[in-house]
Amino acid sequence: LYGFRKENRLHPVVTFILYSGKETWDGPESLHEILDFTDLPDELKGMVSNYGIRVIDVRRFSDTGVFKTDVRQVFDFIRCSEDAKALQRLVENDAYYKNMDEDAYEVVNYYGNMPELVEMKDYYGEDGKINMCKAIMDWMEESRKEGKKEGREEGREEGILMEAERINQLNLLLSEQGRMDDLVRAAKDREYQERLFREVLGQQHG
Repeated sequence: LYGFRKENRLHPVVTFILYSGKETWDGPESLHEILDFTDLPDELKGMVSNYGIRVIDVRRFSDTGVFKTDVRQVFDFIRCSEDAKALQRLVENDAYYKNMDEDAYEVVNYYGNMPELVEMKDYYGEDGKINMCKAIMDWMEESRKEGKKEGREEGREEGILMEAERINQLNLLLSEQGRMDDLVRAAKDREYQERLFREVLGQQHG
């Protein structure tokens, strides 16, 4: 009826699940593990075919040399995506990342959880390939600059808080000593305030 004859054969198909989570896979590894056998009679349970769930844990799959296509570079990239130095070494030492297919590029963005790379259209060549190596280098440089900027801002904010705490401490001590004139003058005269810091706070710590 369907044109399938006794001598015909089907092509085997193997289904894999790609898992790129940071934690080790702890989900089911077979069809039976996700089936509810509660209302199924015992004599029928053995008739239910079981199928293995073949999980490829991308971040912990180290033998990527078995792949003969750019799947190897995609897996390697995802594996190194949490380690900036390892990622830099990877893209610098493999020429493929300088001429990457767009499909592989999109997979890397999705599974590597690096949405910042999606908008990097400047790295597309005329042939539609992407220079992922340059994109990563520029992205890392921008991240370093941003980190330094944030560090400076945090340092400046911390310095302001420390200075405010020092001034509050000085004002409290002057108030406790009844030196209100000094307190008022220090609020207007920065040089005099510094002298009081050395005098009053110095006495306290001495």
